Amino acid sequence: MVSLVVGAFLVMVAALVAGAAVAAKFSDDAKITVLVKENPRRKGTVAYEKFSKFKSGMTVGEFIKAGERHEDWDMRGIIGTALARGQISVK
Repeated sequence: MVSLVVGAFLVMVAALVAGAAVAAKFSDDAKITVLVKENPRRKGTVAYEKFSKFKSGMTVGEFIKAGERHEDWDMRGIIGTALARGQISVK
């Protein structure tokens, strides 16, 4: 059971790191557009809190600063994940 939980955690971390690599190609001045009407994450979760920081027209740099208690790579990972799921666009 423990190995299953550890394995799931490692998969989650790998996805965030991969998302951060995707988002790293955008400059801090790139504009974010939110493409969904409601926050797709489950209420009460950290993911919900992070996704709620997205605002159309904000820059990548502003989004990263909005996640003040999270690491830069972690916030870039959220951008990469939201991009892959079609929830935001960045230009």
